[in-house]
Amino acid sequence: MTDGILDTSFFIDLKNADRGANDLWGQIQSGSFGAAFSVLTPYELWVAEFFDVEDEIFFSHAFSGLDEAVLTRSAAARAGGWLRSLTRASRERRLRDALIAATAFERGEPVYTRNVRDFLRFPVQVRPY
Repeated sequence: MTDGILDTSFFIDLKNADRGANDLWGQIQSGSFGAAFSVLTPYELWVAEFFDVEDEIFFSHAFSGLDEAVLTRSAAARAGGWLRSLTRASRERRLRDALIAATAFERGEPVYTRNVRDFLRFPVQVRPY
């Protein structure tokens, strides 16, 4: 296990030289912070309209030193339970965050994100960077 799962926003901020993301990246690089990324994060990055070959190289390199947090059947079911009572549109809008949160919940790790509010609706520890 690791010290936390990095949300997709972390990688976007890292590429954009955000101070908070850079500070956390420094801890990861020094070995004082163990980090993971959700298997959903590559999808979220690769599907973006802005994505190009330079981004692919940057993000692939960033992932190479991190733990890959896989989505399990039980985490998917947990996320579904969390979203069940919402409208279809709300479920679709929150699906990826719910899956990332459920993965972190099952691993007993917090989610590190710029978008803290997006994760507060789930019973998982959320930390800004």
